Amino acid sequence: MTRPRLLPWPIFKEFRALSIGWCACALILIVPRLVQAPRYLAVLQVIVYFVGAAALGAMSVGHEYVDRTLNLLLSLPVRRERLLVVKLGVLTGMLTTLGVVAYAWAFPAIFRPGYQAERLALSLVPVLCGLFLAPWLTMACRSPTAGTALTVAIPVLLAMLGEWIGFSIGDRTFAMTFLWLAASAMCATGAIATSRLFMRLESIEGCFGDLPLPQLPRLRARTLPRQPQDRERESHGATAAGASLTKRHPIWRLFTKELRLQQPVLFITGLYLLGWLVVELRATDYYIDLNTALSACYAVLLAALAGSLGSAEERQLGTIEWQVLQPIAMWRQWAVKVAVVLGLPMLLGMGLPALLAHVAPASVGTRVAGQPLASNVLLLAAVSLYVSSLCGSGAWALVMSLSVTFGNVIFQNEVMGRAGPEVDAAWMFSGPARAGINLGASQVVHALDLLLIAGLIAVLARFAMANHRTADRSPRRACTQVILMVVFAAARVMILSGVAGWFGASG
Repeated sequence: MTRPRLLPWPIFKEFRALSIGWCACALILIVPRLVQAPRYLAVLQVIVYFVGAAALGAMSVGHEYVDRTLNLLLSLPVRRERLLVVKLGVLTGMLTTLGVVAYAWAFPAIFRPGYQAERLALSLVPVLCGLFLAPWLTMACRSPTAGTALTVAIPVLLAMLGEWIGFSIGDRTFAMTFLWLAASAMCATGAIATSRLFMRLESIEGCFGDLPLPQLPRLRARTLPRQPQDRERESHGATAAGASLTKRHPIWRLFTKELRLQQPVLFITGLYLLGWLVVELRATDYYIDLNTALSACYAVLLAALAGSLGSAEERQLGTIEWQVLQPIAMWRQWAVKVAVVLGLPMLLGMGLPALLAHVAPASVGTRVAGQPLASNVLLLAAVSLYVSSLCGSGAWALVMSLSVTFGNVIFQNEVMGRAGPEVDAAWMFSGPARAGINLGASQVVHALDLLLIAGLIAVLARFAMANHRTADRSPRRACTQVILMVVFAAARVMILSGVAGWFGASG
């Protein structure tokens, strides 16, 4: 082994574990201003920044869980204070860099000059939460995905609580003051808890003791008489053993297993319902506009999270190998997984806002239900599922899927905009008249694009299944799949350009 020339080994190890996610977040903050991306991408940019900062903080300790190196780390002949200082030192440098870039480069284009306090809070609060809260929550939950979700949820809850209290007392500036005070208190608590928990951290992964195998009750009753110790054993553990032998349909068991993997999705849904309740209690124009933006963020985050948990979470838990070896056809298992990954964003991300808009249209508004299109939500979930099949953690899969989606939107905007006004209007579904084609032709192009999106979703699901069913993640196979998907996307642009141009010339 050769020693790195620039960094010592402990620092180099931590930097290598976090470098990919840090580079992805930095590019998301820098690239849009360089290419003059449309303003609506600012919502996705804020989501990536919040989630990326939380994921970096969670993975500073969480990568030891993902890579199964926690027992090796704790057995090193080094004081734990030194190990923690190295981890937090590298994390501080990365988060501070992201915060400076966000404040000085990315967010000036989002906030007007009169909103300096909001701009500072949006840039600094994710850094503080990622540095002090995320490592603590990751060690407490023993999962970087749970640590990321909770770290993102806490500032949102504090902001909603501050808005509600500020509106109640008639002080609009109270919300920002409350957010700073509450976030500072939470981060101070998290810093103390992180230090104390890391000093007492133990590696409890693995099997301890013998694995009890269930016996068939009927066969056991015929061969052996019942003994007193059998009755005592049954009084303590026979209920669980009998429950494990209950006959249920294998598809239903696969469905419940997938729902257990998607618990963070249900948590995000509960958080959105809480925000809707705040809007319902304070139905003003300000809160209606705020809820419209939150609903768009909620739908995007839910689709990305559902896909990210599909494959990577099983690989992190170490259950993917024996799950593939179950006596059920692989295509059946994968069909259930895809149905859950695509169904939850449609049911909770699209259906729930539409239902709430129908129940209380005065407070939620009619724009919320159709804010992202269903095809875009499904495509984002499929992209996240494919990225998840290449990652070893749901937290990293979430960050990378949002980054890939952001890059794809910029690419589509540049390519579609330069391909011609007909294609741009047909792709955005916003102005067939200004493109020179009639409404019927635009609907035909729209339907054709939906078919192409459905084909792309099928290709993504097929490639993700090929990655999910194997333990190794071959770079050669991944590169081949990416090239084929790029070819498919280029073919989509050419087909839409040709059809829309033909309609424009003939109309």
